[in-house]
Amino acid sequence: MRQEITDQVTQQVTQQFYSLAAQHPQAFPDLVPHGSQSTQIPSSVESVENTTYPVDSITGPTPCNLVVPIGRAGKTKEVASGLAISGRQFHNSSILVDYARVQVARVHGDQMSLELDIPTPEGIELLGDAVNQFILWHRRDIILTGQFTLMTPAPLVPITAAPPAPPSPPICTTPPGSPLPQISPVRGPSPPPQQVAPNSPTTLPRQPSPAPQSYLVPPLDEHVPPPQPDTSKEQPKTCEARKLIPVIVSTYTKEKMAEYETRMVLQSFKGRGGPLKPVGPDQYSDAQKSVVGLADKMQSWTSDEVPKEYEYGKPFLPFNLMCELPWPMRLMHEWYLRASELGLGMITVHVPGGAFKDGPNANFAFSFKDLHAFLKMDKMDINLVGAWCLSQWVDAQKTGASIGYVNPTMVCETAHTVRISEDSAVLKNKTPQEEKDYIERLHKRKMAEVGNYLATSSLAHSDKQVIMVPYHFGEHYILFFVYPTDQTVVVLDPADHDKDAYMEFLCLLNLAHGRYKKHGGYVKNPSREKLYIRGHWPQPSLTNLCGYYVCEMLRVNGRYRTEFTYLPSIPYSASWFDQRTLINLCADLCRFIRRNICNHLGEFHDPHSVLATDPKFKNLREWERQHAVD
Repeated sequence: MRQEITDQVTQQVTQQFYSLAAQHPQAFPDLVPHGSQSTQIPSSVESVENTTYPVDSITGPTPCNLVVPIGRAGKTKEVASGLAISGRQFHNSSILVDYARVQVARVHGDQMSLELDIPTPEGIELLGDAVNQFILWHRRDIILTGQFTLMTPAPLVPITAAPPAPPSPPICTTPPGSPLPQISPVRGPSPPPQQVAPNSPTTLPRQPSPAPQSYLVPPLDEHVPPPQPDTSKEQPKTCEARKLIPVIVSTYTKEKMAEYETRMVLQSFKGRGGPLKPVGPDQYSDAQKSVVGLADKMQSWTSDEVPKEYEYGKPFLPFNLMCELPWPMRLMHEWYLRASELGLGMITVHVPGGAFKDGPNANFAFSFKDLHAFLKMDKMDINLVGAWCLSQWVDAQKTGASIGYVNPTMVCETAHTVRISEDSAVLKNKTPQEEKDYIERLHKRKMAEVGNYLATSSLAHSDKQVIMVPYHFGEHYILFFVYPTDQTVVVLDPADHDKDAYMEFLCLLNLAHGRYKKHGGYVKNPSREKLYIRGHWPQPSLTNLCGYYVCEMLRVNGRYRTEFTYLPSIPYSASWFDQRTLINLCADLCRFIRRNICNHLGEFHDPHSVLATDPKFKNLREWERQHAVD
């Protein structure tokens, strides 16, 4: 009640103050516009549509600079240059009223990561990726070369003022909670903000003009008839300090995406019942058919110019298929073509300390042949899965998620098994029994190494609720969720293998957990000696895309992971892993490799690799400078 009374008193005092200013304009020259003491403010939407800028008058491609507003003092910063293009069509669609089409020519080096207001249909989201491409830029922030940087909005068709009534303070359409612009040097009570209609577009503050000017309007009175427009001049309808930006319509809905990913997690587990039976192609869901169809499309093409199998220096896919892929995948492919021309053979990944365990971590590398299979939606190499784990580790660091990751290259089947050919030099002049003993000793040593690594990782992540362990054996991937404090392992297996198929790795997990407890790791039930294995939560057979499935489950569970005690008991269906999910995963990994591994500023760029040390590869590792302005 006290607050309502205060608001009413403030409103009455404010109206009286501006009424006095209207009666004595010579005493308050900054509050009353010249030539008129009472004008009507039209709707905010019409003001934006009728505001003109220099770019509106061009008739052809015109050199320009692109700027962004800095603060509220009317300052701007130049971020790029290019050509402003006339017309109001962009990819056969109408351009939003506040935007114009621009072709980017050069980008300042420190603005490569600036996000675009409106991503392009090709998937370009950052200004640095838009060089030589067409984008949409706000008309006010397009400065034609050689012209004045600020333009006064063109006069609008005036509206006849209502019958005599005490004037009210100037009203600026502003977002709820944002501060109102200063209306004059006089320190008077601030007028209440105007309420925005539910159907009107959300408005955001734009950079103010150097000399903002406010205008008086009559108070809103329900007895005043609506004003009628005529052909005489009137003042601009909004405060120049507040320019309007319409809401950007996007096909990406954050709430729906979160709902989908949450549903994917909830359907990832099965608490009772037997294993799912493998399904054939005739029993695939629509989403599964779209995934298999995409993989088949990327692998069953024919071309006279592009070889079917990998050849160093040759394109991975025909031009028409490459054009259908997202922008990050095409940029990665172009980077590979330039790298192969210079003779680069592979990409080395630097693993920082603390990513997978405390202290130094072993680096790993992947070849262009691995990228070739990846872009064709073929079998994913274990090193690419390791790169994906690093990308999820970065996300966990940003969000503070209680998740640890294990380097899959250090725990895969080849890391703890022994394969020696019969004609190997190490077996020469040995009896069959000596050969058997030698292989057994070597096997135990490798088992101990992997067990020690898992124990070290568990202790390094002792403060985490779950440790994610992607495991590769044969031609298959399995994802293990290890809950150290609950002494439980959850197995997500796309092919529903029997436990015997990966029993050796389960023994390693038990060995590592025993050492974890021995060195002071906390567990809820100290009397339990072995880990509790919860398997039989399989996925329907999905050709050879199990590596992609494991990566998607790493991402989804990394965002919506819950404690083990709250794991749902709903069987998972691969119907949610569709073509769009597969494409997005590939695009995200390509973006991560190019920006965080190949680039010299990336966190995972190996400073001792050939890419980093050979001068001829400078443009490859400093690709952001190719179109940058120093």
